[in-house]
Amino acid sequence: MTKFMIQDIVPPNRKRVHAGKKPTHSDPVSEKPDRKVAAPSHTPASAHLSHAVEETIPHHSFEGHKDPEIEDMLPENPRSMILEHLYEDNTHAAENPLTHVESDHVGPKSTTAGASGAWPYNDKKPETATDPERRIPAQFPTFKTDGASKSGWIPWILIPALLLVASFFVFDHFARVNVLIIPKNDVIPMEGGESFSALKSPSAEELGFAVMKVVLEDSIEVAATGTKAVTAKASGRVVVYNEQTTAQRLIKNTRFQSVAGKIYRINESIDVPKATTPKGGKLTPGTLEVTVYADEAGPDYNADPTDFTVPGLKGLPQYTKVYARSKGALSGGASGTIKSVSDQDLRQASDDLRVSLETKLRSKAHGDLAPSQIGYDKGIVVELTEPKLSTTKASREDRAVVTASGILYYVVFDRPQLTAAIAKALIPTYAGEQVSVENLDSL
Repeated sequence: MTKFMIQDIVPPNRKRVHAGKKPTHSDPVSEKPDRKVAAPSHTPASAHLSHAVEETIPHHSFEGHKDPEIEDMLPENPRSMILEHLYEDNTHAAENPLTHVESDHVGPKSTTAGASGAWPYNDKKPETATDPERRIPAQFPTFKTDGASKSGWIPWILIPALLLVASFFVFDHFARVNVLIIPKNDVIPMEGGESFSALKSPSAEELGFAVMKVVLEDSIEVAATGTKAVTAKASGRVVVYNEQTTAQRLIKNTRFQSVAGKIYRINESIDVPKATTPKGGKLTPGTLEVTVYADEAGPDYNADPTDFTVPGLKGLPQYTKVYARSKGALSGGASGTIKSVSDQDLRQASDDLRVSLETKLRSKAHGDLAPSQIGYDKGIVVELTEPKLSTTKASREDRAVVTASGILYYVVFDRPQLTAAIAKALIPTYAGEQVSVENLDSL
């Protein structure tokens, strides 16, 4: 590829030197190497050369110089003269295809020209550094927006997406861990000499218990033999509470007033124990169970379980610290004429009624247990009232109704706490590990 320097391409006979001035080596034009223009030597057509020169030499390459001496040295239309000279040189190169001259830099012009008007070239590279202001500007790539260019971005988007999906499945597969737990089984006999203590208000390491209370009433019909006039007072069992630190004495016929305003009395004097306060615990009232009787006869004093106050202590500090609560329904109050039954029928009805009532109480207690609770039959206490003739209307005129009420108390434990207490008593090396007793319900 033949390379030319712009100032050397201009023939000497066309240069106009300013009168009285000659270019010297100290001139900026001669000191700085000019822009190089390359054209392929094997292209015969002048149109290709012209196109190469047009792309390599910008139109404004000569417009930036405002020096009068440089303007006088340049022709009126340097671009047309350069193209003309390149065309002549290209024709000469086409006639001699084996002759190929290529040099990186062109030396200074010769002061004398030959007979044909050509001037010699010098292959010696200039010692001066290239002027950075006259370098060819960097060419930035251009991007097209046609379909072919857009499709080139598809692999760059598709490949990371596939890698991301593959990574997700790989991590998801290896994140799962199968853990096989084989519990240790052992048979530890209970010899019967072990003892366990349970408290109503236990500490963190003690076994606690709770009491479930179930109240039911049942009735049965028997054959009636006649009628009789009755006058009866209602009665029932109540628990008297004392929150004082000293015992409280209540004399005979002390009144107890229900929430409904009905008055009941005790027929004997009682002493209610004082309250206790365990170390670090809350106050536990003293209790005493007693029977109360309605102040008047009649069915109006029959009532469901309720609370009582002691009117005789009103105005004293003891009024809020001594109170009572019924354990079951208050019943038996009657007045007027009721149907009568034989003593034998009444005894048989009483026995049947007791069995039926206790069965219902136990069934309800077992059904009310929570899944985390456990209880045993030896922890059940049942209290049944004496069956009595009731004023409730029977299904037929020749029959009478016998009623009875009952209360069931059920001691229940927390399953995990009871299991830990058993393990602690039977296993010397037990240190709080999770233990399961298979026959816990049948102990």
